[in-house]
Amino acid sequence: MKYKDWLNDWLELYVKPSVKKRTYERYSEAHNLGFMDNYIADKIKRPKPEEKRIECFTIAEQKQIEQAVLSDKRQKMFGILLCLYTGCA
Repeated sequence: MKYKDWLNDWLELYVKPSVKKRTYERYSEAHNLGFMDNYIADKIKRPKPEEKRIECFTIAEQKQIEQAVLSDKRQKMFGILLCLYTGCA
């Protein structure tokens, strides 16, 4: 399937039923005026993902946090234990 054919299908099958009438009209207008004729996605340079350095608690630090949470009487503190053991942020 050529890009132009795919674009027509995309406008009719995906955009038209899911957006407001005026939005569809604008997309169609842009398409009819030739603004969307050239496929440029392969020309866009995407940023390279940078790996972030992860710092973890030592076992001693984790035990200290765990004891502090368990000695605290507030229920909301148990969310911290959940994060320690499941890795959620």
